[in-house]
Amino acid sequence: SSALIHDSFGKLFETASHAMISRRVCRRTRTAVLTLLDSAETLPWGTRVAEHRLNPPLLSEFEKHLDELFGSTSDTNIVPRALVVHSEGRFWCNGMDLRYIDQQVSAGRADMADDLQRQAERVMGRILTLGVPTLASMPGHCCAAGAMLSLAFDFRVQAGGVKSLFFIPAVELGLRYSPGMLALLSAKLGPAGQRDLMLLGHRFNACTLETELGAGRNAEAVIAAASDEAVKMAAPD
Repeated sequence: SSALIHDSFGKLFETASHAMISRRVCRRTRTAVLTLLDSAETLPWGTRVAEHRLNPPLLSEFEKHLDELFGSTSDTNIVPRALVVHSEGRFWCNGMDLRYIDQQVSAGRADMADDLQRQAERVMGRILTLGVPTLASMPGHCCAAGAMLSLAFDFRVQAGGVKSLFFIPAVELGLRYSPGMLALLSAKLGPAGQRDLMLLGHRFNACTLETELGAGRNAEAVIAAASDEAVKMAAPD
């Protein structure tokens, strides 16, 4: 059945009719893997689900998984020892859902756009303080607030070579960084990386993410050494 979320006026927005994130846990390694699913669906405000943009339904589903895996009511004997967030399709995360934000502002509900910012930063804060190793496994584009979300993880691996982009276009769009996001970027990047990513809006890719930005690894460069272990982890329990 369709998932529903309430806005501040008590109305209901119909969201994607299927789950946007899948979950599995390898019992042997106690590694939780969340996968942002590819989908042909379009949300009511026009955003394609496959872009994995940060909007209330995606973030709420993300938080639900974190609650069930790592929340205070979780069984301490089965709490995962690591978290991997992977994605299907062309996008790991294409940033904030600007269509959703525009719809709320146009309808006089700018406070809901502010709520989205707070929810996104809350998710980033939870990942930063999760207490177990975290990995952003990015087979495709990682852009704007999606890039910031990836920086909340301990490690980042991007595949796709020069066709997989990693950038923040805030300066091109005339957007302002929130204090929380500025703190995150300052903590995770050196001065040159902050300049190139935040002020110049430079477009990095899977090949330059490590060599030029120092923010992650090129999957193709490490896959040979990791292939045996990856096969073991992916095998059915």
